[in-house]
Amino acid sequence: MKKPYVFALVLLVLHFATANAQSVTHLSDSDIENEISLFRNQTFFKSKNVNILSKIIHLKINEYRMTKGLKALRWNEELRNPARYHNQWMLINNTFSHIQEQGTDANFSYPNQPLDRVFQFTRCKFMMDAENLARTVTRNYSENDPKNETYEGYATFIVNGWINSQGHRKNLENINAEYNGVHVLIKQESSTITVYTTQIAATLATPDFKKSLTYRTYIRESELRIGRFLNK
Repeated sequence: MKKPYVFALVLLVLHFATANAQSVTHLSDSDIENEISLFRNQTFFKSKNVNILSKIIHLKINEYRMTKGLKALRWNEELRNPARYHNQWMLINNTFSHIQEQGTDANFSYPNQPLDRVFQFTRCKFMMDAENLARTVTRNYSENDPKNETYEGYATFIVNGWINSQGHRKNLENINAEYNGVHVLIKQESSTITVYTTQIAATLATPDFKKSLTYRTYIRESELRIGRFLNK
């Protein structure tokens, strides 16, 4: 007898408070809508375009924020780098946590905190407001299963999971945040598919922070770390 199709969601939440100033080049939601329009009703696991899913998740977050009278977050590619690095770390270490307690990258100190990663991978341009994580596990996957989610359905499932969790919902409703970075990573082993999602909301670093010792320390170290990571 065929085992039942199982689709599970695990969530983690982290919150920071910051303040902000200046502007950054970003991708508008209308540009994103044009890019993802053909994918919304396609089955996610057939093409597994994680870039498209990331952007639909971003749009879903903004749809929710608008219902609360909050400003839409602006998509930012730089913020995807710390999210991507963290997804890779979770996948490689087969774990699920905001804090990287250990790792094999000699260019990083451990434990590695979410705020550390944002500084390291954006050259201290951003201050983190919040980080949401999700890990979904689909077991006994079959390409022809009628329960298979579309891109729209999968993104809705992840964002609704955050909305229905008090801590994650607080992050989605952060009033200070202005920019958003979302990254999705897939691991498939036979008929089991695990999807890691990291979402980072942030503001621009303040002038006062840029005068601090913390800023100077991260700037000295970030070039090597960013270059090594992005060239992988």
